[in-house]
Amino acid sequence: MNMLGWMRAPDESLGQWDDLVALAAAVRADGLTRTLVCGMGGSSLVADVLARTFGARDLHILDSTNPEAVRGASPPADLARTLFVVSSKSGNTVETLAYYHYFAARARPEQFIAITEPGTPLYDIARAQKFRAVIPHPLDVGGRYSALTAVGMVPAALSGLDGRALLERARRVDVAAFEGARRVRQQRRAASGSRRIPETAWSAPPR
Repeated sequence: MNMLGWMRAPDESLGQWDDLVALAAAVRADGLTRTLVCGMGGSSLVADVLARTFGARDLHILDSTNPEAVRGASPPADLARTLFVVSSKSGNTVETLAYYHYFAARARPEQFIAITEPGTPLYDIARAQKFRAVIPHPLDVGGRYSALTAVGMVPAALSGLDGRALLERARRVDVAAFEGARRVRQQRRAASGSRRIPETAWSAPPR
């Protein structure tokens, strides 16, 4: 499988953005005004970046199995208004599943959203327990490269952030990076007098 799907992530996420905004509106209408992203590594880092960068005070992250961290991630006073985003590409991350089981004993199924690949253990749990939503994690995007997929855009939408602007800026940066690389290549070729490399070798990534 070609694991370079992250190169198309801005375009694909732009196509999903309106649906994510509608999901966020429904969540807020049900009184779930606080988001807790439960995940390890790449599944939670982008949410942490969004919260810190944009000051999203109701976006929180749990990426530690320390008992105090788990208990403190959703205090009893906040439990009823918390939406839990359980994120794992493989769907079998032990820590992430442990988070789910802990909070499932304390919250309603409609307070959970899963982000995972189809057919994973987490996917099966989400379907069986009737989560509010199960959002597919792209098969061709590794977890550490998933910031501009649903892994990052679901927390962005739930926090009321302008994900569309973020994705459109990412697209422009991608094109600019390609054009910059092509100019450098042309300059080096001109300076060295080397033979011309076929342009197809430097074609832009598919969109």
